[in-house]
Amino acid sequence: MYKIPAVSAAVLLLAAQGASACVAYDGPTDTFTSTCGNEVFVQYRTVGGGCFASNLGSLSLKQGESKADPLLSESCGSAGNFRVDWAWCDYQEWKNGSCKPKF
Repeated sequence: MYKIPAVSAAVLLLAAQGASACVAYDGPTDTFTSTCGNEVFVQYRTVGGGCFASNLGSLSLKQGESKADPLLSESCGSAGNFRVDWAWCDYQEWKNGSCKPKF
């Protein structure tokens, strides 16, 4: 069994976090932004109510692009507070079926 020095483990953890951090969601404006180096496919849902409680929403983003979905803030007949969950994949991997966004 191999032992990874603590410094190497920390670098691996930061690299993984950096990769996931290239797509951001801003709740107050219902905007997704990508700083990834390639196009990404973003899928989202609302939990506990909202317009996307039954059906998922989705969009694609190129590097540096931002897109908003104003329905994310709407209750669409559902009462109570709800949150937005989202996940993403590289667009080409999603298109080829080798990646499925996981919440």
